Amino acid sequence: MNSSFNGKGRLIILDQFSNRTIFTYNVSEHLAYPIVLPREGSYAVYVLNGSLTFSAYYPGVYPTLKVQKALYMSITILAFVLALWRWRA
Repeated sequence: MNSSFNGKGRLIILDQFSNRTIFTYNVSEHLAYPIVLPREGSYAVYVLNGSLTFSAYYPGVYPTLKVQKALYMSITILAFVLALWRWRA
């Protein structure tokens, strides 16, 4: 997640499933930082001792190239099998 924080305060991001702290930082003025979330789920953003504005951008999550090639190959084979089955019927 690409994130941007403006203002002053202590920032804490907490994984609500495991109750572990993912990220903590003292922000003064501006922080632009990519935060790596370990998995999908619910996360809480806490601001202590100040006020911050927060914006986040979640880039698209795509499978690896190896997985994409395997999917395309299996779909292609399935299309040929269905075409052959349809042609013979």
